Formats: sequence, C-alpha cells, structure tokens
Amino acid sequence: MNLKDSLRYPNFLDKLMKSASDNIKNANHGLKLTKIHHRKKMNPIVEDLSENAQLDQNFYPNDDVVAFMADLMEERRKLTEATTLGKAGIKFDIDAAVEANKFRQSLAGSIRSVLRFTKGQYKEKVLGYKFNNDGNQATYYYEIDVLSE
Repeated sequence: MNLKDSLRYPNFLDKLMKSASDNIKNANHGLKLTKIHHRKKMNPIVEDLSENAQLDQNFYPNDDVVAFMADLMEERRKLTEATTLGKAGIKFDIDAAVEANKFRQSLAGSIRSVLRFTKGQYKEKVLGYKFNNDGNQATYYYEIDVLSE
C-alpha cells in the first residue's frame, strides 16, 4: 500500500465501523418483534392476527458484528502506526501539505462554480393578495421577469 492509499484507508475503515455500529444498534437484531393486530374489535367477522417481524437482509448476529468491530479497531491501530512510520521518512510535513491541498481544492471548486454562471432571463409566478368587491381577501398570481447579467 502506498502512502496515498494509506491516507484514504482510514475513511474506508470509518465507514465500515459506522455500518457495523448501525447494525448492532438496530433493536430488531437484538429483540424478537411481534405485532398483534386487534382487528376483531372494529370488525367482528375478522379474527385478530399475530405476526412476527422478519429480519432484514442485512442481519448479522451481534456476536459476529462485535468481533468484526474489534478486528477493525486492530486494523486501524496497525494502519496508524504504519502511516506514522511512513510519514517520518518524508522530508516535509505531509499533514501540512494535505491540509493546504484541501484549501486549494476548495478554492478551485469555488472558481469552477463561478465560471459556470451564465447570463439569462426567466419568468417566475408569484402569489399576491387583494381585497375583492365583497371585501374578502382573494389570491391572484402574477409573473415576474428575472434577469441575470
């Protein structure tokens, strides 16, 4: 793995950890859910219904998820140590260079957005209010010309 990939890999590990965390926090994965429909109270000719909720496709046993999360923590620790060693061999501060590059990318994105602006015109409909002859408030629509130069 090169240094560039090692700087992106933590984001991947973070996404995996969040996904695993969301999975384990799902109450349906830790509890049995039963729904009892009391239909007979409202319709005497229909019987009550009891149903058990089905586990979704993304169900993994909680013990497996916890073990996976522990493996992710160990992988993150190894990655951090390896990245620190890799950065130590470089003659400049890579963290400062990465942060400066983020600002350059932000500036470039802003300039790209400004360059996409175009002149033009279009119409909008706006809701207005007035009192009619009976003294009641009535709504009406009118157009606005919007010009960008």
